[in-house]
Amino acid sequence: MRFDLSRDEWRLLAGLAELGPTRTTELMLYSTMQKMPASRAAARLEERGPIERSTAEDDRRNHVLKLARPAPPWCARSSRWSRPASSSCSTP
Repeated sequence: MRFDLSRDEWRLLAGLAELGPTRTTELMLYSTMQKMPASRAAARLEERGPIERSTAEDDRRNHVLKLARPAPPWCARSSRWSRPASSSCSTP
């Protein structure tokens, strides 16, 4: 595990860095993850601080995830896990 992150955590972080604040369900589709691993990875990341989770305003059953800080510099290298290389990734 590089930077003490699992593969699922990397995938969620890369997706959030590219998409910005996103519903958990949309991020799951984007990163091609199943519900349970995505939920567990999001909970671990929220607990450790890289992401913030809030309840969606229009549907309280859904959560919106966002990076707690600007996208880290590794974003461009890691986004290949969730998108083709032609995708752009916002870095600070």
